[in-house]
Amino acid sequence: MRNIIALIIFGIILASLASAEILIVEQPNEIYNLGDTINLNFKVVTLEDLSNFFNMNFVCNGKKTKIPQEYLTLKSGEEIGIEMTLPLIKEFKSSGSCNIQSGLGEVLTNDFKVSTLIDVELLEEKSDFIPGENLIINGEAKKENGGLVEGFVEAKIGFDSEEILLSEIVSNGYFTISYPLPEKTKADEYTVSIKVYEKDEEDVITNNGLMSYNIKILQVPTNLEIVSENVNVMPGTSFKIKGILHDQTGEKISSSVVFSVINDKGILVEEKELSTDEFFEYFIIPNESVAIWNVEVVSEMIMQKINVIILENKNVKTELINKTLFIENIGNVFYNDSVIVKIGNDSVTVPVGLAVGGVEKYVLTAPNGEYQVEIIADGESSLIHGVILTGRAIDVKDPSSMALEFVSYPIVWGFIIVILLFVAFIIFKKGYKKTFFGYITSKKKETVSKEKDIKEKTFVASKNKAELSLSIEGDKQDVDLVCLKLKNFEEFRDKTSGVEQVLQNINEFAYSKKAVTYENQDYLFFLLIPRKTKTFKNEKATLEISQYIINSLSHHNKFFKQKVDFGVSLNYGPMIIKEDDDKFMFMGLGDLMSVAKKISSLSHGEVLVSPTMNSRIMSTAKTDKAEEGKVVFYKLREIKDNDQHKKFLKGFAERMDKDKNKK
Repeated sequence: MRNIIALIIFGIILASLASAEILIVEQPNEIYNLGDTINLNFKVVTLEDLSNFFNMNFVCNGKKTKIPQEYLTLKSGEEIGIEMTLPLIKEFKSSGSCNIQSGLGEVLTNDFKVSTLIDVELLEEKSDFIPGENLIINGEAKKENGGLVEGFVEAKIGFDSEEILLSEIVSNGYFTISYPLPEKTKADEYTVSIKVYEKDEEDVITNNGLMSYNIKILQVPTNLEIVSENVNVMPGTSFKIKGILHDQTGEKISSSVVFSVINDKGILVEEKELSTDEFFEYFIIPNESVAIWNVEVVSEMIMQKINVIILENKNVKTELINKTLFIENIGNVFYNDSVIVKIGNDSVTVPVGLAVGGVEKYVLTAPNGEYQVEIIADGESSLIHGVILTGRAIDVKDPSSMALEFVSYPIVWGFIIVILLFVAFIIFKKGYKKTFFGYITSKKKETVSKEKDIKEKTFVASKNKAELSLSIEGDKQDVDLVCLKLKNFEEFRDKTSGVEQVLQNINEFAYSKKAVTYENQDYLFFLLIPRKTKTFKNEKATLEISQYIINSLSHHNKFFKQKVDFGVSLNYGPMIIKEDDDKFMFMGLGDLMSVAKKISSLSHGEVLVSPTMNSRIMSTAKTDKAEEGKVVFYKLREIKDNDQHKKFLKGFAERMDKDKNKK
């Protein structure tokens, strides 16, 4: 019975509503976000009296939510406007495609969208940062309906060791987050995740938006580590240093590093740029003084210094030529010690006191015969077999003391007087046999002259000639020398091939630089002796001679059939020098000549420089270190002020050509 009554009432209501027309005055917006309010404006027109509830439904994605009812009373023909507000909260917190329908299911509005989306955009997107810098995130947040967000923002940064969460408020659609990056942040790429959201009065998230971007933490040089090998260096050896650059977390950085070697006088003696983690090597010449040098290592504006201590080197070199013993101080301190000389089974202790670079000579004597001689100095021994000695007793004597000993005997004076009387007698008798002796002398002189011409026939005609002597008294001087090795000398020595003129031109150029020439088989030496050049700074002239040799022989090889296989070396060291008439007598000390020969034999048409000479030309030339076998040398790469140098060489060559044409 009750069901029948309800159906009757419902029918009456439907009948009454059916007689009324509901019109929408203004359609809803196309998009809303949760939390917004939908304003509805309807007009109801009836054709008969109406007194009933006005029912409507909010429908989203098929889900109906009843809008609160409003009771209407209208006379026939009347109309009324109805304004309603529908806040998208609580039971109306639905999203998707929505509309408003009447109680009878009639669609009263167009479809509209209810969204939960927030668009997040960064105002400036800086991606590269250094440790310690502030990471600042500025952004803008708008809801899909275009409204400005009033809510919250969270930024999450996933570092290796931990995850950082940062929170701020979003006001009027804008937000700013600031975070100081730790000084020890590892260089890498990291992701920053950003979330913007709004909440309702029940603290439930309504709208939200996400975005992410990457930031890069850069490597920052913070420490320059110096790794060294043997910084307490013995002269005649090298020290090694390398620089390792570290970043904020101790990781290595690949970069360049500059090494500057400064001696104890504050003079820059070497500067070189290498890669980090690569060893820089510098050779200390054998007689370098005891001192503390400084090496500055610079990379990425970070500088470190390290001291290099040049140790005391007490060392002598002994050399036995025939029966003369040469002892040279090749160390860097005064040598005050003894050298033991064993002749056969007998030993002689020789007290030696030598300044740096000093040389002393001693003569070995023994009863006539052939002996085995052993020389012991500083614990090192050298053995020489088959040494022929003469004398009355085994001894090692200073030559000057031997001269005094020789003239101290009366029999010697008697012998000298007899010789003088005989010479006087010959001179007295010369007046009677002048013609006879004159003829004989003339004949003999002519023969000697011819022999001398044959003996002294050399490859170049030198105006400044030098001769090697195994034993001379003279001045000790440090000499710059150029050694030219003619490797295929035998191919052209007896031929007319044009090589002679080239070598003569080279000799003339060396003469213009005040060099003296010494010829030894297939070697030509050009010696720049301070006594001859009147200066101790002969390294520039040495370089010019070497370059003239290279240019001249290379030019010859280009245009002539007979090629010259040659090598050039530069060296510097001590010699005993004596000027005799128009020529120089010399005796090389130590291994000066042998090193020059050895290095020139390794050259293939380029200039090779000994370590000793390299230290002298560093300010005027650039060289590259090289090694073959156990021989260390430097290759000449470039001469500074090379344009002026080439102009000088060209001018000299042109003058030589003019002189040759005149002849």
